[in-house]
Amino acid sequence: MRFLEFTRIVVKALLRVFLGVGLIILAGAILLGKLKCLINSSLNLGIFVSIFLMVYLHEVGHYIPLRHRKIDVKREGIGIRISTTPPVPPSAIFLSALLPLLVAVGFSLIFKNWIFIVLWLAVGAMTLIDAVEVI
Repeated sequence: MRFLEFTRIVVKALLRVFLGVGLIILAGAILLGKLKCLINSSLNLGIFVSIFLMVYLHEVGHYIPLRHRKIDVKREGIGIRISTTPPVPPSAIFLSALLPLLVAVGFSLIFKNWIFIVLWLAVGAMTLIDAVEVI
């Protein structure tokens, strides 16, 4: 599978989830009368964008070591399943944790807030789940 085809499938699946969550957050802010507070903080947008990028790069971390194999990418619930023939190289697990860490560190330095490192721990949990499924 080519990288652009992989990206199209992954981004399409992620956008559905993130746009849905974004609309729920926006509706909640309007109902609570906190829309101005939501919009005025650049940290709120930074958190939303960083989560999207971390999840995307988590999937890219799986793709890079598997790019020369036949892989199948499917949306499964709110997640994405990448199927290939065994054995799966350990680098597919390591890269899926390390690439999002770059985003977390970058956003932490830009916003001077450690919340992005905490959010990366959630991506780390996704990596552990993937590792357990593969082993």
